[in-house]
Amino acid sequence: MWDEDELDQAPIEEGNIVDIISHDGIKKGSEIVRVHCFVCGESFVGPKDRAGIFIKGHTEFHLWEITLHETLGGL
Repeated sequence: MWDEDELDQAPIEEGNIVDIISHDGIKKGSEIVRVHCFVCGESFVGPKDRAGIFIKGHTEFHLWEITLHETLGGL
C-alpha cells in the first residue's frame, strides 16, 4: 500500500530498492537497475537478476543474427 506522499513517485525507477513478491518467493532489497544493448540500443529497467537475463538473452540474439547473416549471406 502506498502513502499519499509516495503516489507521485514511480515505484520502478533506477536506483530504487524494492521487495518483490513473485511465484518464486519474496526477494527483499532488490535494486532496480537500467541496462542497455550496445548493438541496438534496447534498454531494460528492472531488478539486477533480471537485467543479467536480459543481457545474456540479448547477446545470444545478436550472435544468432550474425550466424544467420553469415549462413544465408548478406543483402
